[in-house]
Amino acid sequence: MSAHRQTVRVLGIVRDANNYLANPDTPRDGRQAIIALVSMILLDSGNYFGFNYLRSEFLSGEMQTDRNVLRDGYDSTRVHFYISPKLR
Repeated sequence: MSAHRQTVRVLGIVRDANNYLANPDTPRDGRQAIIALVSMILLDSGNYFGFNYLRSEFLSGEMQTDRNVLRDGYDSTRVHFYISPKLR
């Protein structure tokens, strides 16, 4: 019996994952699993383009001296994967 190769649309997976990771009602362990899976898919397919934390994880308001400073107690599972130009 020959193996069947299936192709998935990586762009769709990344977009769905970003929506899941941004949803405030998702459980932390679910977000950890999605981050691990999507990172593996992107790295294995040569489409990894980095990530950033969601705005909610950075300092804001009067305490903000640099817009790239993470707040105390930030949630490392609140991320957004960048879309590689190769996938657009």
